[in-house]
Amino acid sequence: MGYQTRLLDIMSTLRRQGCSILMATHCADHALMLCDKVVWIDKQSIVAQGIPKAVCHVKRFQKIYGISTQIVKDTKGSSHLVPLKIETPKKFAS
Repeated sequence: MGYQTRLLDIMSTLRRQGCSILMATHCADHALMLCDKVVWIDKQSIVAQGIPKAVCHVKRFQKIYGISTQIVKDTKGSSHLVPLKIETPKKFAS
């Protein structure tokens, strides 16, 4: 977790300096914290694209993953996704 935090901090610094960063992640927090634009891909199709607040919203997590979530802000103003509970178990291919 320490290296992940350091890497995200470096990426954030580079972004503020005007560098473009292309990142693939399975962690919504990374998208909410760092990204100006997000492309959400599910089952090899683009589900949504745009600013993180518009793409990574609680209704989409419920629809795609069957989980209730809440987006909260920390003391620095960064948004974070908090999973609350599973409503309908999603079946995964074996």
